[in-house]
Amino acid sequence: MPIILIIMGALLIFFNYKAIKKDENTFSNVLKYKKRDITDFEVKLGGIRKDMAESLTELQQEILELKTNRIDRNPLQEEDNLNLKIDNKIESIVDVKEEDVINNISKKGKSEQIKELLDMGFTENEICEKLSIGKGEVLLVKGLFKK
Repeated sequence: MPIILIIMGALLIFFNYKAIKKDENTFSNVLKYKKRDITDFEVKLGGIRKDMAESLTELQQEILELKTNRIDRNPLQEEDNLNLKIDNKIESIVDVKEEDVINNISKKGKSEQIKELLDMGFTENEICEKLSIGKGEVLLVKGLFKK
């Protein structure tokens, strides 16, 4: 009797081992197929997601900086700074070429670039083309600076 049980157990182990080897739905096989089937579209989509995450992180950091700067500012200094900024904007509008504006702005952060171009009267679509960014990002920054 024990010999029959040992033989049956050995046969079950043997047949199950063969079934596992033939099974194509194991994790390692599925992973191999997915690696082979990845398309250029999925790679580009991953890159876009990464860029969006980085942009959002930058915006969050700049928002925090703006909040801390508002707390630390003196109202009289703000008025003087505002007058200086207005004078500088008026001077910069006169005889300024578009290329010079883009070159000067490209040294700053994205949100600062967008704000400066908005202040100069560029439309959202023009800003998107000049800075090679999405319209949603421009609208987000525009909304942040309105508040």
